[in-house]
Amino acid sequence: MHKKKAETKKNRQKVSRIIANNFFILKMIYQAAPVYLVFNLVWTGVWSVLDFLQDAFLLRYIINGVQEGKTFEQLLLYIVLITCAIVVSSTVSSVWWNLLSPRMECRIRQKFDSVLMQQARNVDLACFESAEFFDQYIRAMNVSVEKAMEVFESFTGLIRTVISIFTNSFLIFIIDPVLIIFAIIPLLFTFFVKQSKKYRYESEMEITREDRKSAYTQRIFYLNDYAKELRVLNIYKVFFRQFKEAYTQAVIVCKKYGWKMALMEFMSSMGYSVLSAYAATLYSIWQTLGTGRMKYGDCLVVVNSISQVTYTLTDFSSRLGEFVGHSLYIENLRQFLDYQPKIVSGEKMPGHGDVCLQNVSFAYKPGKNVLENVCMQIHQGEKIALVGQNGSGKSTLVKLLLRLYDPTQGQILYADEDIRNLRLAEYRQRYSVVFQDFAKFSLSVRDNVLLRPTTEQDDPVVWDGLRKSGAYDLVDQMPSRLQTILTREFDDHGVVLSGGEYQKLSLARIFTDDSDIVLLDEPSSALDPVAEYRMYENMMNGCEGKTILFISHRMSSAVLADRIFLLEEGKIVEQGGHAELMQKNGKYAQMFRNQAKNYVSDSSFSANEVENPAF
Repeated sequence: MHKKKAETKKNRQKVSRIIANNFFILKMIYQAAPVYLVFNLVWTGVWSVLDFLQDAFLLRYIINGVQEGKTFEQLLLYIVLITCAIVVSSTVSSVWWNLLSPRMECRIRQKFDSVLMQQARNVDLACFESAEFFDQYIRAMNVSVEKAMEVFESFTGLIRTVISIFTNSFLIFIIDPVLIIFAIIPLLFTFFVKQSKKYRYESEMEITREDRKSAYTQRIFYLNDYAKELRVLNIYKVFFRQFKEAYTQAVIVCKKYGWKMALMEFMSSMGYSVLSAYAATLYSIWQTLGTGRMKYGDCLVVVNSISQVTYTLTDFSSRLGEFVGHSLYIENLRQFLDYQPKIVSGEKMPGHGDVCLQNVSFAYKPGKNVLENVCMQIHQGEKIALVGQNGSGKSTLVKLLLRLYDPTQGQILYADEDIRNLRLAEYRQRYSVVFQDFAKFSLSVRDNVLLRPTTEQDDPVVWDGLRKSGAYDLVDQMPSRLQTILTREFDDHGVVLSGGEYQKLSLARIFTDDSDIVLLDEPSSALDPVAEYRMYENMMNGCEGKTILFISHRMSSAVLADRIFLLEEGKIVEQGGHAELMQKNGKYAQMFRNQAKNYVSDSSFSANEVENPAF
């Protein structure tokens, strides 16, 4: 109960914030396509006036003119002028909506999507590990261009409504001032309109996570990544159950708010239909037929216009309610866009030199350190292997080096400068990185290797990287070679690679730039031990002079490193060269020998070969 009250209080907004949120969207539309916004606002006003002149005013003018004995020529002149104005405005409107407006709406869509994608790139990596962030992100995405156009439609609709209220009310007031009373009755029922909008927003917010679960399940069933498991295993039953539960929860929410919204809309329609429109009609007929104080044309205009005024007054209050509803959604967008990353750039340009971790500790959640008091000196040009069991903190250490996170305690120095003081983009450019769960993009081979905008002039560099990573022959045999699209998501002629082939392709990335440091977070898990050893050997030769830090579960590759660090439960428990650690006969030596026994039989593999492998 208290939680619900707190949520309701949270959803209430000040009028100033409601106005600011809606104008925030209008400002973004103006920045993307100023002509679109200005023309639509002006044209809305012009068309609203013409609509009044050809409808209520024209009807009154003709009928009263006949009753007053005006000539046909007098009536015809007004009709011709109105007709010409309508023809011109219809022509302009047709050209605008079919030729010009769609182009500008594309600009608006590009503006909104670009802003959201840029912010999604800038938020901290930690955000993507939060379910609450994902809910907020989905809500922000839902406020994209469609919601922006709804805000703009509400704004132009408000202009039409205000003009319609003013023109029709003025005409009714001239006919009989008493009729204004009937027109304003619906305003007494605006509370019900606002409540209906509020219930609709609350229902949509309540099912955000369920919608996300449904979308995830749908994605599972059409992505190639999961096709084999869904056909061979019974995991599909779990997703069907999750999908059903999500929709069941959505139905519960609909039941919870449906009757409330129906009641609110019924009450608002009663005020509009019964207490306003019908009562005004009866009054006008009585004044025309009973007392004779109202002309026939005036009576018809009242019957027509009182409904229009009543409707527009109701629509006016509804439009205001729309802005309140829009503001609640826009608030989600603004909170997402206003998020300030905790990983902020420093001002100093990074130099070149050693990497030093001084008493570094880190915890994803308070009270549970993943790394604890880690001290490590990596000299420029040195080859470092990071080994240890799963969950020992190896990948986390790589994330800290890249400043995807900052240490909870301690500091990381690069060229004797705290990396928090360095320019973030330039600092990260010092690294070439291949992650354990490296990305596979539905782009060309060239784009997947360079990971930046490319041209054909980059081809020699790409081919050199492919040659060093062992993927040259693979790409050379593809239909369009470097222009071949990977995956078939957008191209039926695209190529789908195996896990090992993808890894060779991803490793080509480290040979195509002039970075100082190479980070490899276990990128060769799909390769066999011999292929992995050769890959690392090629990497050592191809990255001569660069600092290399690589993570591997296979100890056979660690022998290529100048130094090896063994992590256990977030702490460095052993360090040194391969021969030195084998001589110590500690945990590293034990892990190495255990793995070596899995690769070859004891009878064919001597003790010397175990400790000094040469694949």
